[in-house]
This record gives sequence, structure tokens and C-alpha cells, in this order.
Amino acid sequence: MSKICANFSWTKTGLVFTTGLFFTISLFSCKEKIQPPDNNQNSKIESNISVVSTIAGKYLSKIEYLNSPIGLVADKEGNMYVADENAKTIRKISPDGKISLFAGSNSGEGGFRNGKGDQALFQSVQNLAIDAHGNILVVDMSNSMIRKIDPYGNVTTLAGNGKLAVVDGPAANASFYFPRGIAINSRGEIYISDNSSMIRKIDLNGNVTTVAGAMQSGYRDGQAGAALFNLPFSLVFDRSDNLYISDRQNQRIRVMNSNGQVSTLAGSGNIGNANGQGIAASFFSPAGIALDAAGNLFVAETGNHLIRKITPTGLVSTFGGTGVKGNTNGLLKIASFSNPQALCFDNNGILYIAEYGNHSIRKVSANGEVEYFYGDVSPTEGAGLSVYFNHPDGIVVDKHGNVYVADMDNNMIRKITTSGLVSTIAGAATAGYRDGLANLARFSSPMGLSINQNEEIFVADKNNSVIRKISASGTVSTVTFQRPVVGMQYPNAVYADKIGSLYYSDLESNHIFKIKTNGEAVMLTSMWGVSGNGSFWLKPSAIQMDGKGQLYVVDNGNHTICRSIDDGLNFLAIAGKRGYGNFSVSGNTNGPGETATFNRPKGMAIDAAGNIYIADSENHLIRKLSATGIVTTIAGSGVAGYADGVAVSAKFNKPSGLALNADGTILYVTDQDNHLVRKIVLGN
Repeated sequence: MSKICANFSWTKTGLVFTTGLFFTISLFSCKEKIQPPDNNQNSKIESNISVVSTIAGKYLSKIEYLNSPIGLVADKEGNMYVADENAKTIRKISPDGKISLFAGSNSGEGGFRNGKGDQALFQSVQNLAIDAHGNILVVDMSNSMIRKIDPYGNVTTLAGNGKLAVVDGPAANASFYFPRGIAINSRGEIYISDNSSMIRKIDLNGNVTTVAGAMQSGYRDGQAGAALFNLPFSLVFDRSDNLYISDRQNQRIRVMNSNGQVSTLAGSGNIGNANGQGIAASFFSPAGIALDAAGNLFVAETGNHLIRKITPTGLVSTFGGTGVKGNTNGLLKIASFSNPQALCFDNNGILYIAEYGNHSIRKVSANGEVEYFYGDVSPTEGAGLSVYFNHPDGIVVDKHGNVYVADMDNNMIRKITTSGLVSTIAGAATAGYRDGLANLARFSSPMGLSINQNEEIFVADKNNSVIRKISASGTVSTVTFQRPVVGMQYPNAVYADKIGSLYYSDLESNHIFKIKTNGEAVMLTSMWGVSGNGSFWLKPSAIQMDGKGQLYVVDNGNHTICRSIDDGLNFLAIAGKRGYGNFSVSGNTNGPGETATFNRPKGMAIDAAGNIYIADSENHLIRKLSATGIVTTIAGSGVAGYADGVAVSAKFNKPSGLALNADGTILYVTDQDNHLVRKIVLGN
């Protein structure tokens, strides 16, 4: 089946027509063509000064916040070193839980540069190892290099020339293909798993060789050179120099003995969570692995959110976790995890777990209970600035001034009262799908919110592929309607109009739908603009209606704000510049709507006068499109960060949702990557 794409170019292969419209086969993908941004954001700043403050969320600096912990290793003193993939840094956590930057840019800048501490640059750090001298070895995946950090924080390149290839030879000339895992044997030789489905080795003379696998994904046991792997991920050696390998896409745990013979320790190859002996067991995306003193192998299973245990004889059991994504502490059988990625034992035999989804390091105490070692950002209730949010998204305000927030990665709907107290009105940290009383209901990545005149809150429950309703009395139900042919896959925005109709957008299909009061769902136009000079929706992210009943849509991927001219049958762009061939133009220029530029705008709010406020997410700005069609900046410096203050001296980090209070004097913002809820008192 083919699909039509507009204003895109092939990512790898394909034919592009000069009209800007072409056909692709659905087996391929298309990539947006973006013009270079016009960095002229200060050309028109809103003259009525606005003041930004924080009303909810406890802020963590870039050093304090673990964005995406993926690698973990402990030294002899009990310090933990954490590879933070998206922050592109290595963090050090002392035994008493104090965190510091060990290497990499404090700003999160990526690249390649050797140097000391924060002068060095990495790109997509992965697994870690520590050698006999206390040097930390870092798999720098996207740079296709192995880096070394000495105990004083000096970063050098151990192996790899930065070219994406598979080339053996002297360390400085060798090439890796997106390396992933790393382990050191008793002789000090370094083994690396490579996305080429190979196991590579750096010997004591600094030469790189391929010791197992082939430039071919597959599954085959046997002698190392004949064996096949499929995305080997984490590596660990036992005392006899047997190498254990989490063969991630094969859903197996493999072992290569010191003679180079590869065999399967556990896993049938089918996705699952069955326990049992050897190949009778099943896994779902096994990642980090670690051995205890008795030779038991522990596996961080990201797909099942479990920690599994494999005895030396190959018996697989569930060591910890319920199999449901969450952040519950306590006894191993009731504890829950979220995308555990890396494991390590300290010198006292305590197991530590790096959790990608919970942005934390947990540990299993000597009495067998799971607790936080670092990064406890669990959602609690209380005073606004003392609680944590996790990527807040949708936001609405009721007629009393209470603010409601879709706390997306906490799977909750939270309430902030006018006195600043935060509570959970529905959902729990554990994702799920359940209707009923609010405290029993479950959501999975709720995003957009809308509130109607009856104070019913509608929720775009993205990962459950449904629209939910929270009644004024606190009961959660699923909105039922006649589903359109294309179905509902990942709803991300919802709007309830005054007559009871609902509108929603879908991230997967890039369509916008209207659910009529009779339960019939209709798809609105699939593109905006006049025939022959339009653009297909690309990740529409917000839907609103003004006082005149006109429908507005933020087209996130096309950096455009659109308005319906006939109840959704046709839309016109009212802000967002188009370039040659009607291609999208990203940037941060203010001025008349047709020449202004945005960069992945997300949220939107409309006041009684027809002014539209826009969360310009990738520009880290709050913009205003006046009723007369002029775009200005009302808050934000344009640089990602966190600062309260006046207008453009304030800083945001990917603002997402917007909502106005009843009289239009206060604009509320979900500051998504700062995990905060902010307030802008609008000038005039």
C-alpha cells in the first residue's frame, strides 16, 4: 500500500518530484526538509512585560538529574559511575549519594573532544567498565570510539578512529560500528560488543581484532568465528574468563568460553517472561548483566521491566519486579521497575540497578528490599515546589483557578490548587488501563487535556489508544464512539467544545478527528492550505477553539499554526513561514504571521480577544500571535535552561502545554524537560 507525503525527501532511497509532492511505498520512511533557522528572535519582543515564576515541581540541575542512565560501574571505594546517554556525560555518585560531573559537558553538548572533566565531549555514551588501575572505560557509541577516563578525570581515546565501519588493526586506526557493551578479562584484555553483531577485542598491545560473530545478524552457536548474534548488548566475564553476552534481539543470554566456543545459556528466542531451565525460559529485550560472587548471572530486562536471575546451571527465575512498569520500592516480589538498563555489584555484594525510565539508581539491600540509591523522583503530594513531575504535558484550568496537569511519565493526572498544593486526582505511577474510581484508575502516558463547562476533564491516553473522561465527582471512564477506519493509535491532543463534540489528534496517523455528540467519528481534512499548495499534517500537537467557534491546530512537524475556515473541512496557515516549494521553515523570527518562524511548536491557548499563545518547544520560548496576525516573544531567552524572571530573561526547556485562567491574565506552562509547571503573569 502506498501513502502520499508532502514536503519531504527520502532518507535513503526514493524519487523526489520537483513539485514537492511525491509518493512513497509504506516500507520506506520520509524525512522532513527543514530550512536553516532564521535566528532573529529579538526582532519583536512583546512590549507588555510578562513575569515568569514556578508554581509546582522541584527543579533538578543537569548535573543532579539523571536523564537516561544506561551504563553503571562501581570502584573499590564504593563510588558509582553512571553513563547518562542523552545528557552525554559520565556522573560520579559517592557512597553517601552526592552526585558530581566526572566527564562531559555540563550543558549537555555532544561531540568529540578529549580533555579533563567538563572540557571533554562525548556522543551517546553507553556501557562502562573499570580496569585494575581505576580507569573508567566508556563506550562512546555515536562517535564509534572507546574512551578512557583516568582517576583524575582526564579523557583520552583508547581505540577507534571515529569512522563508522568494521576495521581491525592498531587501536588508533581501527573502526567500530556503533559499539555497545564492554568488559575486561583477567588478563586486562578489553572486549566490546558492536552493532555489527560482532564481538571485538583490544589486546594488551593495543590491537583490535574481531573474535566472534560476523557482519550478519542471526542466531547460531558454535566456534566464535561461525557464531551469529543479533545486537549483542552487555558483556561480563566470570572468574574463568567465560564471556557472558546479552544477545538483545535474539532474546537470549549467550556465553563464549575461554576456548572460543559460543553456546546459549538461556532463552528460547521467543519474546516472553517464562522462567525455567535454559532454553525453556524466555526474555524480552535483555540488556545489562552482572555476576555475583556465587556465579549467578543477573539480567536487566528492559522489555518486561524485570530483573532476572540465572544460576550457573542455567535455571532462570524472576529476581525482582512485577512485570508492570513502575517505581515501587519494597520487597523484590512487589517492587516495580521502569526500563532497567544496567546492573553492577559493589564490593559488598549489593546489586545496583540503573533505570532509564525512572531516571534513577536503585539498589537491593542486604535484606532483599529495593530502595533508591540516587534519583528518587517519585510523585508525592504536598507543597508545589517540593514534589516531582516527570515530563508534564497537557494542562487545563478550571473556573475556580485550580490547575490540572497530565504528568505523562508518571501516568497521573495531578491537581495544583490555588494555594499551591499538589495532589493526584487519577492514576498511579504504575502504567495500566483501568476505569473506575480515580484512585483505582490507571493511565499510560497521558498527554493532552481539555475541560468542559461541566468540569469534566478529557484525557488523551496515548499508550492506551483511548480518550478518557474524569467526571467532576472523580470517576474515570473511556469515551466510546464509532471509531474511524484508520483507528486511534496514539492520541496526543484532545479538545472538548461547548456543544459536547470532541476533537483529537493522533501521532501515528497524523490525522485530526471529530467525535460528534451522536458518537460518530469523522476525520477532518488530512492537509491544510489551498489545493496544490498545501501540506499534510505532521504530528499535530494541539487543538483549540476561539470564542467564535473557529478551530485552530498547532502543526508541530510543519512549524505552523493553522485555522479552520469551515468546521474542519479546510484549514489555512495563519503563522509559520513556508520556503521554496512550500517546504517547512524552522526558526525563531517574530513579525507578521506569514514570515514568522517556529521550531516544533506544541501547546496553544487562546484568550477572549483572539490572541493565541504558543509553546515554541524547540526554541524554548513562549510566543504570542496577536488577533491582528503579529507574532511576538513574551517569555524565554531562546536557550534551554531554567530561570524565573521577567520576560526574555526567563528560561524554559521544551515548554509543552499551555492554559489560560478565566480572565486571561495568567498563562500556565508545562515546562516539560525541566519537569516543572510554570506561571506567566501577562503584562497589561
